[in-house]
Amino acid sequence: MFFEAHAAVCADVEAELVRAHGLTLRWYDVLLHLHAVPGRRLSMRELGDAVVISKSGLTGVVDRMARAGLVERTADPDDRRVTLVTLTPVGAERYAHARVDHRAAVAGRFLDRLDPADLDVIERTMADVLGEPHGARPRPGPGPGGRA
Repeated sequence: MFFEAHAAVCADVEAELVRAHGLTLRWYDVLLHLHAVPGRRLSMRELGDAVVISKSGLTGVVDRMARAGLVERTADPDDRRVTLVTLTPVGAERYAHARVDHRAAVAGRFLDRLDPADLDVIERTMADVLGEPHGARPRPGPGPGGRA
């Protein structure tokens, strides 16, 4: 049931992101991780380690995002073998708008269905699965601190 629920939530959230912002979950995942780091830049290797949705085909995803003006690919000046991916101002703006709808879609499809006690149990369990202390990440929500 976990797998089916995950697939249903992701499908609904992605449909909303595509409809409202032209972003797949894979694109949103890349934007989220670039937005979260200082300088809004990661190497392709770091980005591959960071993305959650899918690591396969990341080069093609980044190429398409670069053509759309959301990211920029450059060679690392210190090591030309390394490709850096930088969030562009257009990408940052698109992410900021999409983040609001992503949070609303996740809340509407999943979080709003939970009692606060159930949400706390799920949050503690997820933190345990990820090896993180409970409460280490801000709760997703309408405020600026969440990472949804």
